[in-house]
Amino acid sequence: MAEVTAVAGRVVGRRRELEVLGSAFANARAGSATLVRVRGATGTGKTAVLAEFARSVGDRAVVLSETCRRPGGGSTGRAAEGLLPDAGSRYGMPVPVLSRRLGRRLADLTVAGPVVVLLDDFHHCDEASVRVLAHQAHRGAEQPLLVVVAQRPAGQPLWPPMTLPPGDVATVDLAAFTEPEVAEVAAAWWSEAPGPGFARELSALTGGNPAVLGEVCAALHLEGLAPDEQALARARVLAPGARARLVERVLAGRPPHVRHVAEAVAVFGAPDVELVALLGGVPEPLVADALGVLAAEGLLPDGKLAVRDAVLAGVPERRLGPLRLTAARLLNDRGRPPEDVGAHLLGRRLLPERWMRDVLAEAARTAERSGRPHDAARYLGVLVADRPQDMLVRIEFARLVGVRDPLAAYATLAGMAEQAEDVRSRARISLQLAIAALSAREPQEATRLLTGALEQLDADRAGDADHAGDADHAGGGDRADRAGGADRGDRGDRAGGADRAGGGDRAGGADRAGGGDRAGGAGRGDRADRAEGGHRAGGADRVGGADCAGGADRADRVGDADRGLRTELEAALLAVAFEQPGSLDLVAGRLSAMSALTGQTPAEVGVLALAAVAHLIRGTDRDLAVSCARRALERPEPPVRWACSLAAYVLFAADEVDEALHALGGLSPGPVRDGTGWAEVVALTAHSWLTCGAGDLSRALSDATAAVRAAERDDRAELATAPLVAQALVLLQQGDIDGAAAAMTRADRAGPDGSVLRFPFHLLARGRLAEARGDLDGALAHLRRCGAALRAEGGANPLFVPWWLDGARVLVRLGRRGEAAELVAHGEELARAWGSASARGLALLGRGLVAEGDAAVDGLTAAAEVLGTTAASWYLAEAETALGQALLRAGDHQGARRAFRAAVDLSVRSGFWSRAEEAQAGVTAAGGRNYPVTGSVTDVLTLGERRVGELAATGATNRAIADALQLAVRTVEIHLTSVYRKLGVTGRTQLQERFPGGLLAPEPAL
Repeated sequence: MAEVTAVAGRVVGRRRELEVLGSAFANARAGSATLVRVRGATGTGKTAVLAEFARSVGDRAVVLSETCRRPGGGSTGRAAEGLLPDAGSRYGMPVPVLSRRLGRRLADLTVAGPVVVLLDDFHHCDEASVRVLAHQAHRGAEQPLLVVVAQRPAGQPLWPPMTLPPGDVATVDLAAFTEPEVAEVAAAWWSEAPGPGFARELSALTGGNPAVLGEVCAALHLEGLAPDEQALARARVLAPGARARLVERVLAGRPPHVRHVAEAVAVFGAPDVELVALLGGVPEPLVADALGVLAAEGLLPDGKLAVRDAVLAGVPERRLGPLRLTAARLLNDRGRPPEDVGAHLLGRRLLPERWMRDVLAEAARTAERSGRPHDAARYLGVLVADRPQDMLVRIEFARLVGVRDPLAAYATLAGMAEQAEDVRSRARISLQLAIAALSAREPQEATRLLTGALEQLDADRAGDADHAGDADHAGGGDRADRAGGADRGDRGDRAGGADRAGGGDRAGGADRAGGGDRAGGAGRGDRADRAEGGHRAGGADRVGGADCAGGADRADRVGDADRGLRTELEAALLAVAFEQPGSLDLVAGRLSAMSALTGQTPAEVGVLALAAVAHLIRGTDRDLAVSCARRALERPEPPVRWACSLAAYVLFAADEVDEALHALGGLSPGPVRDGTGWAEVVALTAHSWLTCGAGDLSRALSDATAAVRAAERDDRAELATAPLVAQALVLLQQGDIDGAAAAMTRADRAGPDGSVLRFPFHLLARGRLAEARGDLDGALAHLRRCGAALRAEGGANPLFVPWWLDGARVLVRLGRRGEAAELVAHGEELARAWGSASARGLALLGRGLVAEGDAAVDGLTAAAEVLGTTAASWYLAEAETALGQALLRAGDHQGARRAFRAAVDLSVRSGFWSRAEEAQAGVTAAGGRNYPVTGSVTDVLTLGERRVGELAATGATNRAIADALQLAVRTVEIHLTSVYRKLGVTGRTQLQERFPGGLLAPEPAL
C-alpha cells in the first residue's frame, strides 16, 4: 500500500513534522546527542517521513538507516548489526562485540561531522539492539549524533530511554490528515485544484489516513479521473477495499488475541469487554490490552470500531457465521433489545433454536412501529427462509417488501392463494397481492384480486356462520382454533407472537393498526369493531382461544374477524378505484356499506376517508361526505394521518372550515409513520390542497415541497407527480409563472398519473399555466379535457377542481360568451346539488363573469357577498377584481375603487401577487392612489396603520402607543381596528407574525 505522503517523489502534508526533525538535527549538529521518536498509526507515513528527512540532510551528515524486522519475519540478524559497514556478513555476533564495533564506528564518523541514525519499524526492534543503542546514546551524549526511531503508538519497546537531558529528547506524532491537508494532498495529485466538497468527502471516505488516501488518489489518477463527482463516486467504491487492506496491516504481526478482539468488536459493533471476551475467547485483561492497541491505531474513535466492515471483510464466512450466532445467543441471554439480537441473525437460512424466531418477529414489529418497514422486512426474510411454508409470515413479509419493491412482494406470494386451506387465508394473500400489483402500477390486476376475494367472502359467509354454530356442539375440545377459520394460521408457531410482524388493519397498504404486540396469539387488532358486533361473556376473551360462553359469542368473534378482513379488502379496493380511471363505479354498490363504518380501527378510518372523498367527487350528498369525514377524524390517538388529512380536506370543501382547520392542526408535524412513502405524500399533498384553498399559500407551498421530498426519499418518481402539481397551483396563485412551469415539467417527467383524485388537478394546473402564458386556446383544451375526465368518473362537485369556472373565464376572454354561459349553467346545476355557500358563490361568480352591464354588477356583487362568508379567498379576490372592472365599465369610479382596493387588500394578505397587481392597475384606472406592493402582507396598511401595528405587535397598550406616536387614544383604536381587518387577524399575538422585521418603508407621496 503506497504511502500518500510520497507523491511524485516528494512528501506532501507533513511540513510541520519535518520542521521538528530539522530542529532536532540542528541541536545534534551543535554537539548535543538528540533522540527523536516518530510515532504514528499504521499507514500514517512514518517511512515516507524518515526517507524525506534522510534526503534533506544527506549532504550535511552521514545517514545510517535500518528497518527492524519482527521475530520470525525471515531475518536472523539484529537491527543494530545493520548499522555496521559489513552488515549481513556477520549476523548473530555477541552483544558486547556488537556494542564495541558500533561505538567505534559512531565515534569515527562524528569526528568528521554529524551522524543521523534512522531506525524504522522500531516496534519490531530486538532487545539486544535496544540495549546497544541506549548504551551508545549515553556514551555519545556530547557528540553530534541524532537518533530517530519510527514506531507504532502502542509499540514496544518504550523509546527513547531517559538517559539524556529533556531538551535532547523529542516526540513527533503523525496524526491522520485534516481536511485542509487532504486538500493539499489532492492538489498534489491533480493539476487543477479540487473544490472544498471534494476534499471534505475524500477525507470522510478515507478517515484522513495517509495510506488509504494515497491508494485511493493513486487509483483515481491512474484511471484518468478529474477531481469531480465522478471521481468521488469511484472513490466510494475504492475506499472500503483500501481500508480493509489497512486493517490487515494493523493486525499483521500482532499477537493472536488482538485479531480475535478486533473481530469480536466488529461483530458486536462496540467494545463491551465482557461480551468481547466471551465471543473472542480472550481473557478480559488481554481484551483491555488489545482495545488499547486498536485505540492507539485510530481504529476505535469515540469507543466504536471505525472500520467494522473492513475487519469483517477479513473474516472467512465459515468463521463469521458461527461468530454471529454466538453473539446473538450472548445478547439474548443478557436481555438485549430484539433488534440488537436479530441483527446477528440476518442472512441466515436456518434457525437452529426456537427462540430465534420469536426474537426476529419482535424485532420486525419494533422496526415497523418505528417507521422502518425495510428493516422489518429484513428480519421477516429470515423467518421466511427458515420456514417457507408459514403463510402468515410470508404475507407479512410481502406486505413490508412491497413498500419499496412491489414486484418482489408479488413474486413472494404468487401461487400461494391456491395453497391456502380456507377462503380467509386466500383473501389475505389476495389482499397483499393486490397491494403489490397496485404499487407496481397494475390496478386492473389489483381490482381483479380484490373483487374476487370479496365475492368469495360474501359467498362463504353463511357457511362460516353454520360452521361456527356446529363447532359449539363438539364439546369444546376443538373450539379454540375454529372460529369460522378466521385467524387460525400457525398459532403453534407464534410462541408469544413471534411469527407475526403486526397484522393490524391496512388501508390499501397505507396504514397499520400496530396490532403486532400480541402475546400467545391473542387475536387480531380489530377488537374495537366488536362494539357493534355483540359482547363477550365469561372467559371468552382469554388468550389462546379458551372456552367461550355460548355459541353467540363465538359467532360474534367470527363476525369480528370477517369484518376486519373485509374492511381491509374494501379499503384496498377504494384505493385501487381512485388509482384506476373508470373504476369508481366498481365500488358504487359497496359505497353505502363502507359509509356506515364507525371508524374504530385504522382500516375503517381509511375506508371512511376514501368514502368521503368519493362522495365529494360525486357531489350529490354533502351531508354523507361530511359524516364520513367526521367519523374518520373521531378515532382516538394515534391518528391515521393520510386518511385524516383527506377527511379534513373533504370538510373544508364542504365549508366546514373551522372543523377542517382544527383537524389539520391536531395532526402532529414531522414525517408520517404509516410505514410507506405513499402515506406521507398523500397526507402532505392533502394539506397543501386545503391550505391553498384557505389562502395560506406559504404553508401550502411548504407542504407541497415536503411531499415532493418524501416521494424522492421513497425513490418512487411517480409519487412526486401530485405534490409537484400542488406546487404549481400555489405558484400560479402567487404569480410565479416560471416556477409553476418548472414544477409542471418535473411532474410530467415523474410519470403519468391517471388517478381520479389527482389527474384532474394536473389538467387544471396545465390549463391555468397556459392561460397565464396567454395561450387561451391551449388553456381551454386542457380545461375541457379535465371536465371530460371528471364526467367519466361521475364527478359532479362544483368545488372539486372547478374547471368549468376557469373555462368560462377563458371563453369570455376569447369572446365566446354563449359557450361560457353553458359552462356556468352546468356549474350552477352542480352547485345546487352540493348546496354549500362556496358552491353558490362560485356559481354567482361564473354568472357575473359571463353577464354584461348591470347584470354583471349584480351577479358579481352577490358573488362577493356570498364568498366573503367562506374561506374561498382566491375566488373572492377574483370576484372583487371582476366587480371593480364591471363598475368601472359602468362609470361608477368610486364603487370600482372600493372593489379594487378590497381585492388588493385580500390578495396582498393571501399572497396572490399577480392578482394584487391586476387590482392595483384597476385602482389607478379608477382614479385612485396605490401603495407599493413589496411582497409583504403589511403592504395593505397606510403609514400610520403600520406604525400602530408594529407597536401593538410588541405588546404595547393603546395608551402607550398613543403617547409614543403623539396620537389620541381614539385614533390608535381606529388604526388598530383597520389593521386587524386588513390583515385578517384578531389580536396582538397574531400581529407578531405579520411584523417580523420592524417598520416598513414609508408610503410615498402620491
